[in-house]
Amino acid sequence: MGRLFHRIFCATDFSEPAEHAWQVAENLASVHRAEVVLVHAFVEMPTYPEVATGQVHAVWEEQRRWVQQALDQRAAAAEARGVGARGVILTGPPAEAVVDAAARDGADLLVVGTHGRTGLERVLIGSVAERIVRAAPCPVLVVRPTKSGGSSAGAA
Repeated sequence: MGRLFHRIFCATDFSEPAEHAWQVAENLASVHRAEVVLVHAFVEMPTYPEVATGQVHAVWEEQRRWVQQALDQRAAAAEARGVGARGVILTGPPAEAVVDAAARDGADLLVVGTHGRTGLERVLIGSVAERIVRAAPCPVLVVRPTKSGGSSAGAA
């Protein structure tokens, strides 16, 4: 039997649940000798006519550089452990950008973290993970940190 996964996408917003999802994705990539792609959806630069655009652009560029550096550091650490990895900045609404990139780049699995919000908080804030599960072109593994600091994962 061939490898089950060739390309694993992992979405990150650099939160604790996303870091747990990255660990799971990296471990799966190692076991399956797959490439792991860490993706972050970065919003397009806003336009504020009442604010000097130069200042807004400078802050936006600084944030974008930080994101690329953070992705590159995680990918380099995975590479040092023998896992083929790369970091990619996407542009647009997170769920849509991740789903589109996974479809375009032929992801076999999408790994996402979730905060595990419920009730009114989930209704008001929404769930990027849930939107990814609903629209993904491939299986999705949802990882939620457990109270003990580890992680639990469920396939969707």
